[in-house]
Amino acid sequence: MTKYLITYDIRHNKLRKKISDLLIRYGFERVQYSVFCGMSKLSDLKRLKHFIKGMNLDEKDSIIILPFSKINEEIQSKRISSLDFNNEVIII
Repeated sequence: MTKYLITYDIRHNKLRKKISDLLIRYGFERVQYSVFCGMSKLSDLKRLKHFIKGMNLDEKDSIIILPFSKINEEIQSKRISSLDFNNEVIII
C-alpha cells in the first residue's frame, strides 16, 4: 500500500460532492476542502480512477494524485521543482 495526496479543482458543487464522498468511501481523509490523503493499493487506486473518469468532468476540472514517496524524495533532494507531472503524478 502507498500513501497518496489527492487534490481536486471541480467547478460544479454536485460533482465535487460526489468525488469527495467517493474518496471518503475509499478510505481517504479530508485534509482541506479539496485535499485528501490516505493509503491505497494500486488496484483500488485504478478502480477509483476508473469511477472518476466516468463522472463527466468538465475540461477545466482537474484531479491530481501524488504518491507521498515521490513527494518525500523530492523534498529530501531539495528538488521539489523537478517533480515530473507527466510521468510521476496521476492527473485525471
